[in-house]
Formats: sequence, C-alpha cells, structure tokens
Amino acid sequence: DLATMLRRQVEVLGAEQRHDWGFLCIQSEKRPTTLPIAAPNRAYIRAVALARTASPALDVPALMAVAEEHLSAYAPAHLLTVYGDHDWLNRALYHVGFTIAEDVQFFALAKLQRWRPPALTKAAGKAAVAVVMRPCMPDDLPVLAYLDAQTFTPLWHFGTDNLQELLFASRLQVATVDEILVGYSAISYTSGSAHLARLAVHPQWQGQGYGHLLLRDALLDAQQHGVNTVMLNTQVHNHRSQQLYRSYGFRPTGQVVAVLAKLIGANANIDLQKLIVGAI
Repeated sequence: DLATMLRRQVEVLGAEQRHDWGFLCIQSEKRPTTLPIAAPNRAYIRAVALARTASPALDVPALMAVAEEHLSAYAPAHLLTVYGDHDWLNRALYHVGFTIAEDVQFFALAKLQRWRPPALTKAAGKAAVAVVMRPCMPDDLPVLAYLDAQTFTPLWHFGTDNLQELLFASRLQVATVDEILVGYSAISYTSGSAHLARLAVHPQWQGQGYGHLLLRDALLDAQQHGVNTVMLNTQVHNHRSQQLYRSYGFRPTGQVVAVLAKLIGANANIDLQKLIVGAI
C-alpha cells in the first residue's frame, strides 16, 4: 500500500548554501515471501534529479553514498536496480559500481483490429481441451506468487504484493488444468492501446501449448476492447518468448533498454550474474 511504500523510501537531498543541487529517491521493497532465501532484498531507484549546474559524474555518486548507508535500515543486503534509459545517469551509475544486468527489448503488435490469431499448434490444440481460463481471484495470489517464483529469476519475480497491484490495474487471467493453476497473463488498457504486462507458465507445464492459449486469450480480449496496438517487453536473450510473440504478429520496435544493477550490503559478494540467471 502507499503508506508502506512511503515508509520504505530513502530520499536524499543535496544542498549547498541553501541551493538544492540534487535529489535521489530509492524504494526498498517489502520482501516477497516467495523470493529465494539466498537472494537479497530488492530496491529500486525511483527518481534522480540534478540542477543544471551539477555534475552527474560527481554528484550522483555523492547522493548514492548517503542513500546506500540508509538502505541497511530496511535489510542487510539489497539488489538495487534501475531502467537505464538515460545515458547521463547510466554513465554516473557506472562510476559507483552499477553494471548492465539485462537488456530488455520492446515489441508491438499493430493493427490489432485486422489481426487474426494463427492456427493452434498441435500441443496448444491438445491443451485447449483440458484447460480452463478464468479471471484471477484474490485467493489465487499466494499460489500465483509461488508459480511466478518458479518461472522467473529473482530480478523479475512478482510476489503477492506485485500480483495484487496487477489484479487491480489489469485483466489478470489464470489457466487451470484439473483445478491446478498452470499459468497466467496480465494485460492493461490505456487510451486505445494495451500493454501485456505478464505471461507466465509453470516450468512443469511449459512446451505444452499453454503459453499460446494465454497469449491468444489476452489478444482476443484486447481486440474486443477496440485496441489497435499491444505492447510488451522481454529480455533480449529470451529467444523462446520472442519466438512465441513473433508467431502472433509482434515485431521489435527497435527500442532496447538496459537494466542496471548493483549488489549492496552484506551479500555484496554474491555473483551478480548467477543471481540474474536464477542460479541463486
């Protein structure tokens, strides 16, 4: 909730002789119970602002040094991340130990009102006989969070709080087989366009057509809502997901954004790359 979010923020104001020259805000996430035990808590840079006279190479590290000291009040270790879509900030963060953890690629499906779904694969056709698609209910969230933890690495995992936000902000649909939850999708709508925020299938059920069915279901719903364009993003190295999206008409927009990360605190000796790929 908003109150909890505000309590878990570190806000640093840089000032000299009554002149404010910089501001940094970092949010320490309430730890999801489904996050792997060995994984550090997660934190996110929410805002960075500098006066025109400030030096990013000097002043961002100064703000970060103060913020890192205060982060330990929330947890002994953090994985701190930020979307690197501003070159000036990226260069400054490299000076304080941030590295590129992932590259995220954006895809779009245009002219959705003229789109027709592709023929079902053999696996998807077989899965369609057994699967039941239904709206997610609040009682599903703990199971959904466990499924998400099995599907995504700690960097990308959605806990129950994240999923609750999706439940209120998007169309959250689950796929079940014999009442076993095997996957889910989340799509949100704004002003004639849509964003596919999530598509996940439990590893034990992957490769059996359920991803096809969830994607198909989400796109048909978007079409019924009069949407013309659906956007999504996925990791550059996730070729399996990209192949699925391309088969339904999605194409790269040309936008690729780096995710910068830094390990802070007691577990700073953890191998960042192992953490990113889910080996921790």
